[in-house]
Amino acid sequence: MMAAQAAAESVSSVLLLEKNEKLGKKIYITGKGRCNFTNACETEDFFASVPCNGSFLYSSIYGFDPQMTISWFEDHGLKTKVERGNRAFPESDHASDVTRTLERAMKDAGVSILLNTEVKEICYEGSDHVTGVKLADGKILPAKAVVVATGGLSYPSTGSTGDGYRFAKAAGHTVSALTPSLVPLKSREEDLFEMQGLSLRNVTLKVIDGKKKIWEGFGEMMFTHFGVTGPLILTASSDLQERLKKGELAAEIDLKPALSDQKLDARILRELEASPNKEIGNVIPSIYPQKMVPVILRRSGIRPDKVVHDITRAERQRLIENTRHF
Repeated sequence: MMAAQAAAESVSSVLLLEKNEKLGKKIYITGKGRCNFTNACETEDFFASVPCNGSFLYSSIYGFDPQMTISWFEDHGLKTKVERGNRAFPESDHASDVTRTLERAMKDAGVSILLNTEVKEICYEGSDHVTGVKLADGKILPAKAVVVATGGLSYPSTGSTGDGYRFAKAAGHTVSALTPSLVPLKSREEDLFEMQGLSLRNVTLKVIDGKKKIWEGFGEMMFTHFGVTGPLILTASSDLQERLKKGELAAEIDLKPALSDQKLDARILRELEASPNKEIGNVIPSIYPQKMVPVILRRSGIRPDKVVHDITRAERQRLIENTRHF
């Protein structure tokens, strides 16, 4: 959509072909429906956050950096805001407003739009001269130039079915093996599935290969019916994609990274001493999310109906160990 609007500023006729029934289908689901459309960081910090082959983006980002992106949307009528972590969102918190802004900018620039129109192949004269596109219904649309902006293979239900790779290969480009990135991770530990839907904030995740820590990050994550997901997990999956091809890795979560071991012990002891005659399962929800209580107690070898004043120092130490290395 941005490419079509930009092209329309320099050429007389631009046609956007969209195979979905509406524009910006993937935009609607980004940022939990709020559309985190860029990051308002310095350009060098931007590159530092790209997990691999960041140099590929040099010309793009130096030509149109995050601040220019924010300005572009503001200039086209979208009010924006920057939140924690320099994440830029529409002020309304509605991804649909980003799509509407892009659609309005295209129409103002004179772009024509065809929905429900699938391109099957790009047409050529000789090996290097583009003449147009062939549609799924066999119709050929002539064009002096074609911009391919299909997305990858990441989300087929939004239209990202890998068409761009097929077009590139047909044009003579080399297409390397495709690898999932920014994906949830599966776990063999079935007790995690009991916590499906539970989100954790401000936790540290460590990924371990044998005895060696190979990744660490801080942020938010969530348990699912098959494992874990959320920003922290997606980043880890991207950074470790090559290593994950080789087989399983171990991971652990520090649930209270802001507390030292001494302060964590004091916090748990304080909660226990405040309710000595209650069952432990009814006391520790003040420390852990309710969905996690049965799991962390089981992993620590403590019955949930055990009265607090009967909890031994060894049991408390196991609770601390599982808090620090869940």
